[in-house]
Order: sequence, then C-alpha cells, then structure tokens
Amino acid sequence: MEERLGVHGSRLIVHLDADCFYVQVHLREEPAFRGKPAAVCQYKSYMGGTLIAVSYEAKAKGVKRGMAGDKARELCPDIKLFQVAELHGKADLTRYRRGGAEVITELASFSPLLVVERASIDEAYV
Repeated sequence: MEERLGVHGSRLIVHLDADCFYVQVHLREEPAFRGKPAAVCQYKSYMGGTLIAVSYEAKAKGVKRGMAGDKARELCPDIKLFQVAELHGKADLTRYRRGGAEVITELASFSPLLVVERASIDEAYV
C-alpha cells in the first residue's frame, strides 16, 4: 500500500474533518433523534438563529448550513433544531470541545506510533 500511496517509508499526514460534528454531539446525548432531520443553530433570537451544522436527513430536504432556523422549519417542519448554549451572551462551545477531545483520544488509542494533532473542535491531523 505504501508504494501505491507514493510514501516509500516517508510519513503520511492525513487531515480528518468530522462531518456534521455538532449535530453528532447532540445525537449522542439525545439518540431518539437519530435518523431524523436535525441541525444545530446558534443565537436563536433573530429568525430562529443561524444553522452551523446540518444532518444528512435535513440536507436531503433542502436545509443548508448558514440558513436561518425559521427557513429550515419552512422547508422541513419535522426538523429538530438543537441550540448552542450561551454563556454571558456568547456561544458556549464546551460540549463540542469535550466531544472533539474524545475523538482525539480515541484516534490516539489506535497505536502508540500514531501522532494526532488537533486542528480545531472537529478536525485533526494524523
């Protein structure tokens, strides 16, 4: 496989980006919504907030990242809109940071030779 990848004994760096990560964090906490349209919105006060993550089931109904929560409900009345918690008027990303740290720990557990560097809440270099 190494020859096919063209590495010939060199190091290989892989960038991992967890898809729909923010939604997945909530679905782990509330599994009853798995397989149903869901999204995570931030700052709900204006037009139902802005969607920062969208599940595949919601995407299939035309819901997109960056869309207003109210518009998402028009397109998909059965969508579950999870809310980013706020602390002192700002987004509290604690639950997502914790979830991302768990992913990094899990990746690192595969081998002591594996180097895992966190790039963001839901991204890593391996």
